[in-house]
Amino acid sequence: MTIVSAANTLTTPAAPTTSTSSTPSSSSSTSTNGASAASSQLMGNYQDFLTLLTAQLTHQDPSSPMDSAQFTDQLVQFSSVEQQISTNSNLQQLISLSQSAQSASLVNYIGQTITAQGQTATLANGSATWNYTVPAGATNAQITITNSSGDNVYSTTGNPSAGTNTFTWNGITTQGTTAPAGQYQINVAATNAAGQPVTVSTTMSGTVTGAETDGTTPTLLIGNYSVPLSSVTSVGTIPSSSSSS
Repeated sequence: MTIVSAANTLTTPAAPTTSTSSTPSSSSSTSTNGASAASSQLMGNYQDFLTLLTAQLTHQDPSSPMDSAQFTDQLVQFSSVEQQISTNSNLQQLISLSQSAQSASLVNYIGQTITAQGQTATLANGSATWNYTVPAGATNAQITITNSSGDNVYSTTGNPSAGTNTFTWNGITTQGTTAPAGQYQINVAATNAAGQPVTVSTTMSGTVTGAETDGTTPTLLIGNYSVPLSSVTSVGTIPSSSSSS
């Protein structure tokens, strides 16, 4: 009697691929559906395997019993896949919980004043604020404000003192008109006593109005401007030298 191995007639389902969707509800739903489908497929194949195995054992030739190593190996494979499905499901739950906790933590930033790396700040309620750090040895600093189209709308002399300086623009252009609310960029050009340029680093400050977790990086909103959470350097007011337009 020819014994047909169940391992050649059945296929074990592939374990679901771990996903890192940034939306907690979507990630949780995808994880649950994927694990449920894989588990159902595995259970169906397992029942078919047991049915075939029982039939083979019942009708085997007593003088030439089937090799138990074959179905033992198949049972081990089923067990391994089942454990992997369970592990992936648990990992998805941990990811979902982590994303939910991260979303909850972002709420704490709303209403807070943050400082983040970058040259773009939002002009709102007649005020836009930047911080710029000048190295020792600078003797002159020139500030230029440009709009989203790259046009220069305001320029003035900055504070060349070494350290972090704060510049707040009231939205009044060089021509004396009021600039519309929106995003503006600052450029600080500094030179030393010999007239050579020195490197100035720039950060922006603003009040957080919202938060988003869509995409790969959680972001904070200052008006319509998105600030990656990873670029935030401080929360609250930083003591520094100040200047204003």
